Amino acid sequence: EISETFDRSWYATSIPHNLLFTYGHNVLKTETPWHLYENVRKTVAAYTKAIKKNDPASDVRVEFMDSNDCHSVIEDASTLIYQTLRSKAKMSDERYESADHIL
Repeated sequence: EISETFDRSWYATSIPHNLLFTYGHNVLKTETPWHLYENVRKTVAAYTKAIKKNDPASDVRVEFMDSNDCHSVIEDASTLIYQTLRSKAKMSDERYESADHIL
């Protein structure tokens, strides 16, 4: 728990409240597999509750990235990282299906 002397204005403006999930497909849209969907849903609820307790005006941003999204981010961040992953996974140009286990 945050002490009463904690400067909440710094907390509210300095820490972005973002949750980023990754999986082969967007579990939040498909709701499958069910056990992962429930885990994500409960995680978002618990995180949001904790954030709102200390900063009621704060919003929590939730984003879910599938395999293609992850690889696009990696491509943008570093061609070298992308090439290394691609080489290790021996991926085809059809796009990334075998690389989920690396990420």
